[in-house]
Amino acid sequence: MMRRLTRLLCSIATDNRGAAAMETVLIAPIAIFVLCMAIESGHFLYSEHQVLKGVRDAARYASRLPLATWGCSAVGAEQDLSTGSTAWTTIANVAVYGSPTTGSNARLWSWSAASGAGEVEIKYQCVAQTTGIYSETGVAPLITVIGKPNYPSLLKSMGGFDSDLTLFARQQAVGIGV
Repeated sequence: MMRRLTRLLCSIATDNRGAAAMETVLIAPIAIFVLCMAIESGHFLYSEHQVLKGVRDAARYASRLPLATWGCSAVGAEQDLSTGSTAWTTIANVAVYGSPTTGSNARLWSWSAASGAGEVEIKYQCVAQTTGIYSETGVAPLITVIGKPNYPSLLKSMGGFDSDLTLFARQQAVGIGV
């Protein structure tokens, strides 16, 4: 009896049938997790880049609006551009959609240019400047565009983990009114 048991144990120990299947069963969950994290990390970087690109485009667009848009006659503190104004709407649309009019596709599917969403902020400050095109007025508008949409997690959309991350980008430009 003892010999049979010894032979059985030896045959089990030396039998390698099914070893590949067992290794796959052990490694597959870890490999899938690493793959999902790599895809999610890439999507996060892509989303951050889209917000940065949108805010940069919006600041450039805002700098080319007529100087009268900003009403700078004297040096002053930073102010918010009124959210109901046409200028605010067009600048926010450039940030979110890439054009002054509402586009069909936002740069990020979760980003909104709606004034109440709080995902786009546009501020300006009248700063002292006495050279170039500002020599007559002595002030120039320093425009700041801030984008802060919620991160649209891929794992959340696939029924996985929820994300409460907020993307953030900020860009400044001096108004030139060209």
